[in-house]
Amino acid sequence: FLYQQNTMRDAVVAAVTLNIFNKYCRNVRMACIAQMVNVLQSVILTDGDQMLLTPTYHVYHMFRNHQGAQLLDSFTDGSRKSGPDGSKVNDIYESVSLGSDGMINITIANTSPDSSNEIEISFHDLVPDEVSGTVLHDEMHAHNTFEEKDKVTEKNYAGIEREGRTIRIIVPACSVTALRVRG
Repeated sequence: FLYQQNTMRDAVVAAVTLNIFNKYCRNVRMACIAQMVNVLQSVILTDGDQMLLTPTYHVYHMFRNHQGAQLLDSFTDGSRKSGPDGSKVNDIYESVSLGSDGMINITIANTSPDSSNEIEISFHDLVPDEVSGTVLHDEMHAHNTFEEKDKVTEKNYAGIEREGRTIRIIVPACSVTALRVRG
């Protein structure tokens, strides 16, 4: 009775939450998804012998490189909008870690339903020589169905620009982006 379709909006909320957990990993020792299949915020939906992966599944896949990694200091500057009560809310939520494989893992969630953001990632002591990434994006209500199982899926990110210690990307509206950087 808790069966619920899972949309891009759910995926972005999952990414924001995972970025917050990652940034506060010194205090959050463990966090688990309570529901896995055919319930609220599912990563998998089934119908008889059919199965599909939800947008939230792809977020968990994109965040896998943070597991067991070392948190690195990071911050965003300038990605705030006014809420209905005049308060400021972020559009961009990020976290960064260093994996045991030497790769820097960057995950970015853009909560804006209609605005992309140009992001400039600057490194203090690193000149990136290898950068790759994936992106999950679509309109906020987009979801996978048993007729269209791959409507919302992780895709390779094209358009990464590097210059010196800086990487520039455009983060689409309502999206989750994962980058891997080696210097």
